[in-house]
Amino acid sequence: MNIENKNNREQQMTFLDLALEWLINKSYQIKQSTINKYQSIIDKYIAIYFSDIQLSTVNTVVIEKIMRHIYEENNEKLSFSSFKGIFYVVKAVINYGIHSDYIPQIYITFSISNNKEIEEVQVLNEEQERELVKYLMKNISNPNHLGIFLSLCTGMRLGEVCSLKIKDIDFEQKLICVNKTVQRLKDSDSGETYLSITTPKSKRSKRTIPITNFLLKILKNCEIDNYSREDYLIGRKEIPYEPRTLQYAFKRVMEKCGYDGFHFHCLRHTFATKCVHSGFEIKTLSEILGHSSVAFTMNRYVHSDIDEKRKQMNKLEANWNKLME
Repeated sequence: MNIENKNNREQQMTFLDLALEWLINKSYQIKQSTINKYQSIIDKYIAIYFSDIQLSTVNTVVIEKIMRHIYEENNEKLSFSSFKGIFYVVKAVINYGIHSDYIPQIYITFSISNNKEIEEVQVLNEEQERELVKYLMKNISNPNHLGIFLSLCTGMRLGEVCSLKIKDIDFEQKLICVNKTVQRLKDSDSGETYLSITTPKSKRSKRTIPITNFLLKILKNCEIDNYSREDYLIGRKEIPYEPRTLQYAFKRVMEKCGYDGFHFHCLRHTFATKCVHSGFEIKTLSEILGHSSVAFTMNRYVHSDIDEKRKQMNKLEANWNKLME
C-alpha cells in the first residue's frame, strides 16, 4: 500500500474501525473470555457513540465529550466497574491509534468517581452455614453437594471448582493445585455457547491451597481414587462439570434449607469472612483466595464490627479517667 492510499484509508476510518482493528491485534494476547467482554463493549457502546467519528476529527475535546455523554446517559443502568471497562477500551483504542500513527498524541483527563453504593458482601451466617453443611452431608458424594462443599471449605471460585481434576489433589501433601478455570462462552459467529477451559482469572489465581484434615477425610470418603486421575473431580468424568448446573443446584439446596436469594459466590465470601474472624494473616489469606493484591482482600473483607470498635474505644477509658482526676 503506497503512502497516498494509506492516507486515504486513514481519513475514511472511523473510531469504530480503529476499535475493531485494536481488538484483532489484542486477541493474540488475551483469553477468549476477555475478547468476548471487549467485543461486547464495542458492540454496545463504541458502535453507538463512536460509529460516525472520523479519525481525522479525533481530539481531546471530542473524546471527552463522548465519554461524558456515555457516563451521563448510562449512569443509572451500569455499575462503576462496567463504566471502568468501557473507558478502559476507549483509552486502549486511543493509545493503539497513537502508537500506530492513525491519530496524533492526545491526553484524556476525564475520570469518573464511584458515587454508587458499594454492594454488601453476601455471607452465610453461622446458622445458615450449619444448615447447609448438614444438608450436604446427607449425600456428600453427589457431585453438586461435593462442589458446593469444596467451595465453602477452600474459597475456590465456581469455574475453579468445576475444572478441578483428581490429579490436582495431592493427598500426601494435603494440597489442592488451582491452575485452570472453566466458563461457558458464546461463539460470536454461530451464537452457540461452549465450555472453555483457560488459565485462572489472574496470575495470582494460579495457586496452591492447603487442605484441612476434615476436608481430606471427606474427599477420601467419596472414593475418588477409584477413578482416573485425569477425570474431573466434580462428576468424575473426562469433561469438566457444567458451572450452570452447579449454580442452579446451589440455589435449590439453599431453598430446601429454607433460605432464598443466595448466589454461589457467597460461599467464597463466607470462607473469606470466616478466615478473617479466625485471625488469618491477611497476606496468607490473599494468596489462598488468589486475589490480585493484599489491598483488595483488605478492602473487601477486613472490616471491624461494632463490638471490635467498642473494644478499641474502651482503650481510651483509662486516659479519660486520668484527665478528669
